[in-house]
Amino acid sequence: MGWGERKRRTWRRFAILLRHSGNFRLDLNFRKEQFSAAYVRALAAVVGLSVARPEPDCDSEDLIVSARLAMARIRSPKVSLQLKCSSSLARLSADVAFPLPIKNYDDLRPVNLAVPRMLVVVEVPAGDDPEHWVHQGHDRLCLLHSAYGASLFGYRSVANQTTVTVRIPLEQRLTTATLNSIMLKLGQGEGL
Repeated sequence: MGWGERKRRTWRRFAILLRHSGNFRLDLNFRKEQFSAAYVRALAAVVGLSVARPEPDCDSEDLIVSARLAMARIRSPKVSLQLKCSSSLARLSADVAFPLPIKNYDDLRPVNLAVPRMLVVVEVPAGDDPEHWVHQGHDRLCLLHSAYGASLFGYRSVANQTTVTVRIPLEQRLTTATLNSIMLKLGQGEGL
């Protein structure tokens, strides 16, 4: 038996062990949190942006993305991101709808923030099996599906006690191009 076959058998045994001994696995919500952060970090890496995780997250800031723009009005623009992950986004004709907890809604809408904030909702394939969130091969790793971003800057206060349904236009899909554009706008002193 060659090295490749031994490696495949070892991996199969490990995969079986993982499936049958869930004691050390993260629950689904923690996996969604980790996946959404990895998704944004992958986009930021391609664009050449820095990503930091504030600790503790008590102000609805999961990640802070920053750029280095030597010739811009603002040299080091930053944006704070509140990350959410869903396998069941409500798709409407021109947007997606996400039930955002009221605490996050209230944290994202103030107009007196030094660093602007955005909501980013990462959509993963339907179902509860995280293995469907990636396609991997010897020459690629694909993260599935999409991410959508919205600024809630200046949104009105609501009477809801638990959640607010936030609608994000489909054209506000978060990609490397849109992330780059956001950082360039912030670098010119413009808002989101």
